[in-house]
Amino acid sequence: MPTVPGSALGALKSPYPLAALISLCALVFYTSTLLPSVDWAEGARSQLRAYLAQADSTAGGHPVYFYLGHLFVRLGVGDPAWRINLSSAIYGAVAIFFFALTAFEITGMLAGQDRPGNPGPSLALSLSPSPPFSLSAWPVALASVTLGVSHVFWFASTHPRPFSMNMVVLTAAVFLTVRWIRQPRIRLFAALSFVLGLSVGVHVFTAALTPVFAATLAARWRQQGLALSRKGASGVAACYLAGLSPYLFVLLRDLSRIKQPFAVAALALGAPLGGPALEGWSQALWRTAQESLMTLAYSFF
Repeated sequence: MPTVPGSALGALKSPYPLAALISLCALVFYTSTLLPSVDWAEGARSQLRAYLAQADSTAGGHPVYFYLGHLFVRLGVGDPAWRINLSSAIYGAVAIFFFALTAFEITGMLAGQDRPGNPGPSLALSLSPSPPFSLSAWPVALASVTLGVSHVFWFASTHPRPFSMNMVVLTAAVFLTVRWIRQPRIRLFAALSFVLGLSVGVHVFTAALTPVFAATLAARWRQQGLALSRKGASGVAACYLAGLSPYLFVLLRDLSRIKQPFAVAALALGAPLGGPALEGWSQALWRTAQESLMTLAYSFF
């Protein structure tokens, strides 16, 4: 199979080794420029909450980041604050890995290397092997490096910021979606459902992206006339709930403690602590909507 014009590295039968190499280089870069110890302001709060394993269902709760950060605290390397910073570096490198894989998928689609033919009427029967890759590695490497050294991406990967893990779930979801468009398989759909469920525990406002991914898959579904069996649908739903379980845990715990479902929902949408007690509910809801939109826009960058 001929390579894409301009390829200097030749044909790639699999994109994973090169994506892993790019990710490893990113990890070395982030670790060498990592914040050495305690951060300030928001970063210091993130370090403290990860150290104490304190998470909640509010917009700033980030249970997945804080609980995993607490596991990093138990590592025997460096001081606790540095270990939490290290987790962000690892998340940033993993996000670069998924970004590179997505770039390979897209360049493969542009090169017309999609698997020909209809995969069949049922996703559960689509079990054929992956198509070979014959791609130009340089554009993917250049795009990955450009993203990895950008200021916002680098900052989130070298400081204790939950957005570093948010980048992981977003790039993983995009990769799985693009991969599923090329090859509709039930295991890819299940993996995407798990990632979308997990993303809520990483940052609650990423739940707003679920309809976007669902609409993309539905459009492809109608285009190819695919069908999903009841067993497959149950498995996909179970994967989503499994990914959502960390957030459900803290949500149910907060509901049992506060015993005010409306207040818990308002806090999850970004309402300031103590806001409803200091002003009318209408004003509190208006402030909640404003801050939710601002936080949602910020979480995507």
